[in-house]
Amino acid sequence: MWGSLFLACVACAGVLWIPGALVSFGLRLRGLWFAASAPLLGVTTIVGSAIISPLISLAWTPLPVLGAAILAGGLLRLTTRWLPALRPRQGTATRTWVVPLGVTSGATLLAVQVLRAVGAPDNFAQSFDNVFHLNAVRYILDTSNASPLALGSMTSQPGETFAYPSGWHAVVSLVVQTAGVEIPVASNAALLTISCVVWPLGAMLLSRSLVGPNASVTLAAGVLSAAFATFPMFEIVIMGTYPLVFSIALLPASVAALAHLFGVARIPIGRGAAGLTLAATLPGITVAHPSSAIWLLVLSLPVFIVVSIARYQGSTAGLKRRLWLMSSILYTLLVVTALVYLQPDNDHDALAKGTLGQAIGEALSSSLGGLPVAVAVAVLALIGTVRAVRRGGLAAWTGVGLWGTSLAMYVIAAGGDELWRLALTGVWNSDADRIAAYAPLATLPLAALGAASIWVWAGAVLRRRKVGLRGGTCAGIAAAGIVLLAVATQGSAVRSVVDAAHVLFEPTDSAVTVMVAVSEDERAIIREVAKLVPKADVIAGNPWSGSSVTYALTGRRVLLPHLLDDPGAETTAFLEGFATATPGDPACRAARDLNVRWVLDFRSTQGTLPGATKYAGLENLATSPNVELVDRKGDAYLYKIVGCGV
Repeated sequence: MWGSLFLACVACAGVLWIPGALVSFGLRLRGLWFAASAPLLGVTTIVGSAIISPLISLAWTPLPVLGAAILAGGLLRLTTRWLPALRPRQGTATRTWVVPLGVTSGATLLAVQVLRAVGAPDNFAQSFDNVFHLNAVRYILDTSNASPLALGSMTSQPGETFAYPSGWHAVVSLVVQTAGVEIPVASNAALLTISCVVWPLGAMLLSRSLVGPNASVTLAAGVLSAAFATFPMFEIVIMGTYPLVFSIALLPASVAALAHLFGVARIPIGRGAAGLTLAATLPGITVAHPSSAIWLLVLSLPVFIVVSIARYQGSTAGLKRRLWLMSSILYTLLVVTALVYLQPDNDHDALAKGTLGQAIGEALSSSLGGLPVAVAVAVLALIGTVRAVRRGGLAAWTGVGLWGTSLAMYVIAAGGDELWRLALTGVWNSDADRIAAYAPLATLPLAALGAASIWVWAGAVLRRRKVGLRGGTCAGIAAAGIVLLAVATQGSAVRSVVDAAHVLFEPTDSAVTVMVAVSEDERAIIREVAKLVPKADVIAGNPWSGSSVTYALTGRRVLLPHLLDDPGAETTAFLEGFATATPGDPACRAARDLNVRWVLDFRSTQGTLPGATKYAGLENLATSPNVELVDRKGDAYLYKIVGCGV
């Protein structure tokens, strides 16, 4: 089983990096830019292919993605050949061992966290949202359509549909196809690959762009990518929001391109190349999770303000100074307007809401979301902030601005004022816990600068004491520094989130400890479903009991594939009246019309989640004349419909 997870991770890397590498080749990116941007460009290629494929009657497989990548890479290569201004400049050379060592350090720590949380390759998060996410992958495989314009039809009524960001589900479906593994294994492999490779690479690229392309910053950024309790596992614990984790891991490369576009980055690659790269990454970010595209807009505000202030101070002409001042004001109004008006219909409750003072304290102590204080991260970020202010320059002030903006958004969301919370953070982020997951992106570069500053200080102390820093001695001290930084950052905050995630993934029959419990007995019954139930039949069950994951695990259709499905009139009639219905009743007509032939009864967890719905037609099935028991494992029952005129 562990071998299948490894194979799925390799497949996921191929799914992301092969098309992304072809597009990166077209953009003429090199080095860390090539490695960190490739997965994001790969996602853009995947979601573009997902939208176009059904329009030209192509089934969803890796082939359309590969074809689109070859076409896009070739066109971009020609474009950058004809327009030299779009070619990236040659950046500062990096020692060949620095990036691999940084990625390996962060990836190792993150892999330990994720694997300890998951527990087993085929475990899945028993969370509210994950019922939908697992089933959505199965729906893509069944329909051969991964378009965000079609995915919403899984839970909508006939003739109705809505757009739903399908980036995560498209990637996982490709992993299932290429590796031949089950959906939970593919989902875990995608989580591992994105958390342990994509995120550290992006973190190092962003840190080098804002802090400087030196070895100590690069290595520190790699290690610190695993230092934050609020990413990646925190959002899985809170709601099982895999697409949000996915999009956040992709975001650092886009923020780095944004910094280069505005001309605030250290050793810029050129505005033309940065703009082209940013434009190529935006579709992937948006279809992975739209909130990250909005967050990118939010983070562009401090970047623009830093540039405006610099141009204002550097200009002697009164007209130019006024223009820069007005442009800064107008851009701020544009961003605020977007935050106020570009909001979805459903606002999230402020789960982490407290007092203003508490929110400020959590922001400054890196204890967002009410987690334990992350002492090492908080101290390093403070040192890095002081060092950035003293250093000055556009890049340093941009780093401070990004950090301040992210923490301000958290304070607004968690500080207790509902008007400001809903007005300025309502774009999928009115819950402070969601904003907390974005904070590491802005905190990490400053923490890396803090760690690098300590390294420089330690080197100066050793030189004053005439300690030789050559060869093996320097390598040994560097290794000790990496280990010390790793140990210092894997504290109680990280451990508490990993422990909570492990509880979420461990099979259980207690909906008190998880959101949608699916016990070992219930999983055993689901395995029997794959053997006993014909593919054409539909299975009824209370989705709040966890029975709806049967669709993802077996491919057998369920009546309600998500907890928040709008049942419709026929489905409601079945759910409310089936157990005691007679052949002429609406419930029995619904059973015939909907082709419901089986019922799963997971009694140990049904309806125990707060806000869960109980359905009278699925109660007391043991005494119903309409079903007969086919199999039982503990408190999990599989019934076949034999009455009701079926």
